[in-house]
Amino acid sequence: MPPIKSRSDQKTFKKAAAIAGRVCDQLMTLAQPGVATQALEDAANELLAKERATAPFKQFDDFGFAICASLNHEVVNGIPSTERVLKDGDVLKVAIGSQYRGFCGKAARTKLIGDSDSEAKTKNVQQLIQVTRSVFDTLSNVKKDEWSVWDITQTIMEITKDTGYVPVYQSGGYGIGAQLHQDVMILNSATDKESESLKRMILKPGQGVVPMPMLILPKEGGDQDEETGKWTVLEDNWTQALDSGAICSHWAETCWINEEGCFEVLSSSE
Repeated sequence: MPPIKSRSDQKTFKKAAAIAGRVCDQLMTLAQPGVATQALEDAANELLAKERATAPFKQFDDFGFAICASLNHEVVNGIPSTERVLKDGDVLKVAIGSQYRGFCGKAARTKLIGDSDSEAKTKNVQQLIQVTRSVFDTLSNVKKDEWSVWDITQTIMEITKDTGYVPVYQSGGYGIGAQLHQDVMILNSATDKESESLKRMILKPGQGVVPMPMLILPKEGGDQDEETGKWTVLEDNWTQALDSGAICSHWAETCWINEEGCFEVLSSSE
């Protein structure tokens, strides 16, 4: 995964990242009770076209969509459909890629739709989303002489441990740049053995990465230690859904290590 060196390429990469974040934010504004996930897909294609960008998700085998839209216990890769209509209390996760002048960006967001019939559920889900999102706030406040992939994974693990949420099993992000997926896996949790390998994976200034924290809210009455985080691919051959049926969140931002050694989020509008 080579660093993006030229000023021109860096500017284009930042633009691709900003497009992904901006479009994803717009989709989440549109996501309301009564809206089908296919309507979000249609809007994504229109918004990307206005940005003069294309949808790299469509290049994956037979997926054929600009976004994935996953609900409740579904983690990622949910297929948009006219039959999947959002309702009060749904927890929606939308992920989108953008391709702009040879570079890619990605973003993912989670939103509680409408009003939940339970005040406790609303509070718990909103806290889950906030904690998942806070990974990027924590990372962007750190300056290091040298960044490794382990630094990102460790941050996610520490936040998860402190809050009682559970990382989705075998989940994580990756490198990004001229390709949507590049050859660095950024795990959301790692064993001691895996951590040694991640510590040796040093990130250089100009390298793009997409951390993708995916966290689980243990079911009511359940226990953190009882939630395995394991998932199964559904019959559509794409959607990954938690075996436990618990609610989960998902957040992704296109980032890089800048020349000052700071972890910089490029796809956030804030």
